[in-house]
Amino acid sequence: MGISENIDHFFENSELDEFFLDKLPSWPLIASTCYVVAQWIFLAGREVELGEGQLSFVVQIVLGVLFMLQQFSFYMFFRIEQWNGALAVAWVVVYYCVIWVKFRMTMPVESNGSFNEDSRTIELTEGANGGPSGVTLTLADSYEATTDNTQGAATPSDSCATSETQEDAKPGFKDLENLDKILAKKKLEPYIFNLKVFITFMVIFSHAYLGLRFPSMDPIDWDFGFVSFGLGGTLIAMPTGISAMNIFMLLSGYFTPKSVKSRGVTKFLVERTKRLGIPLTFTWYIWYPYVELPTIHAVGVVANEDMPPVGDAGVGVAWFVLVLWWFSVIFVACFGDSFNIKMKLPNFGWSYLVMGILGVLSGLLYVYLGNVSYFNVPSCPLFLLGYAAFFFFGTLAGHGAWFEELVKVPGVIRVVIYVSTVGFFAMAELFALQSGMFSTTMDLFHGLNETVAKLLLGLFMYWGALSAALALVLFFHDYCNWTNKLSPFFWASAYTAYLIQKPFVYFALYVASIASGPESSNATGYYYFIVIVPLTLLIWPVAFGIRTIPGFSKVL
Repeated sequence: MGISENIDHFFENSELDEFFLDKLPSWPLIASTCYVVAQWIFLAGREVELGEGQLSFVVQIVLGVLFMLQQFSFYMFFRIEQWNGALAVAWVVVYYCVIWVKFRMTMPVESNGSFNEDSRTIELTEGANGGPSGVTLTLADSYEATTDNTQGAATPSDSCATSETQEDAKPGFKDLENLDKILAKKKLEPYIFNLKVFITFMVIFSHAYLGLRFPSMDPIDWDFGFVSFGLGGTLIAMPTGISAMNIFMLLSGYFTPKSVKSRGVTKFLVERTKRLGIPLTFTWYIWYPYVELPTIHAVGVVANEDMPPVGDAGVGVAWFVLVLWWFSVIFVACFGDSFNIKMKLPNFGWSYLVMGILGVLSGLLYVYLGNVSYFNVPSCPLFLLGYAAFFFFGTLAGHGAWFEELVKVPGVIRVVIYVSTVGFFAMAELFALQSGMFSTTMDLFHGLNETVAKLLLGLFMYWGALSAALALVLFFHDYCNWTNKLSPFFWASAYTAYLIQKPFVYFALYVASIASGPESSNATGYYYFIVIVPLTLLIWPVAFGIRTIPGFSKVL
């Protein structure tokens, strides 16, 4: 096949859409990660100012463009697809060599071979996500060390080499007995971290429910079918799908302004790229193609078709860190380190009005674009506006102390929020079935137009997400604002558990199916909850163990 034929084939098969909408958005982060890691390796521990010995902005852009062109060639010239992985590795090696040469040429050295005496230790190592910090508050967004003198609240992270000597904030590994003392010193409340762990659990369990819906494959018969109102789907999968990632975005945005202000834009982006870009790059080239997909195939969830080339398999659940990185970049591009929008907790009526408008707009996108994945975001037309809104609202909430105001609402308002959350979830599930979002479509509203059903689906999904965020913040503040001996274990493991979950999810389904027998597990409700035990036994200890590997806590 000639070059022109390859190009024609590329466009005829609509792969250009996939290239720009799924692959291209990931490459700036991967290219930035290569640069940041190289800088980290060659400058960490050396007495060099952050700004000396770095590549110029022009060189970074040129290398980033070269990386994208190299990746683009995989889709334009199909004969080299089989060399995808090798070429990607070769590109990274060349990239590192260029950076190394540049650093060696620009490193400030005295005549005796030592670094300048007035240089300071580079501040590139963000805290190991131990206890409340590596607790990475949101999935990937570390609860970074900040010293905000106006509010007196430093977030508990194993700090960079800040000008102040900070106490080790890694109770997950070194300081179990002093967890409450650390939280008190940092003026933090544990309910936010407990909420993060709870949401992580819910995401993992909802993915287990989705695993039940795959077609039957060898070696066992997994033809469970689709049960519209199965216990697992009704109580966990649908509510989690509507609200979980929105809440993670809210929590991530909540601490972003303080983090940018305390670190400055450059350090913030460097640390954010380390914590988000390294896991994404690892997932893209190693975890997803070599661990996750083979595991899924091995237990028979999907057909044993040919594996996609490395770098083309996708990012799996790591789509979240890609979206969060872009939101962070957009935030600092718009506001820098001077985010000054400070407003009180808005009236609930206005909040629901804004979310309702966004929900209807998302419903319109769903009508015209369908239930597809763009920018690696599952069901992108329905969810992406919500993710962006919750992240931005989180920045406002953190700067305006919204959580502190929210927990003061009277009991009757709490009850209304709890009840409305259940109602919105129920309506969203009904309209999801009516609109054909799932594999089974039900005419629950006697001929309601599908377009109208999709608009109402968007409306109730966004109202449900808002109500769930309010309800969970209130509930965890009221009833889960505590710590125990297991808190550091779960806080430190949540981000890693999220990233590695899929192989364990499907292995747990396999074990549960063998234990109960596929003929008795046809989505009867109780079967779904069987997977909770092996999931809990498998994922969290492994995640905690991974973070104990030297150096891993700097990223996870």
